[in-house]
Amino acid sequence: MYTDATGALLTISLDGHQYYFIAYDYNNSYIFAEPIKDIKDTTLVEAFQRVFETLEDHGLKPTLNMTNDQAVKPIKAVLTRNDCKWKICGTIQPSNKCSRSVHPNLQKSLHQRIVRN
Repeated sequence: MYTDATGALLTISLDGHQYYFIAYDYNNSYIFAEPIKDIKDTTLVEAFQRVFETLEDHGLKPTLNMTNDQAVKPIKAVLTRNDCKWKICGTIQPSNKCSRSVHPNLQKSLHQRIVRN
């Protein structure tokens, strides 16, 4: 699973959300987009736990999580409690060491995302 948070959207939703917490479960080719109000550590961890618990409830417990450098310590704590490995990466680039170890489908989608931006 790869997780990240978007930058601030141009408008705030009626519920007060201006960001999305994105989780891509590459084993099942499923993308979660959790609306969040801010990108504080507590907010990111809450969104991460919702995604993790949803997968776990369906018998799809993640065994590896790749994330950028947002909320590293709190998310590592959640992963440790859930016996899940992690890999913390800075900015994901198709050529960097971290992304070479990514599942090929995820690497392709990351590359397409970077090329489009």
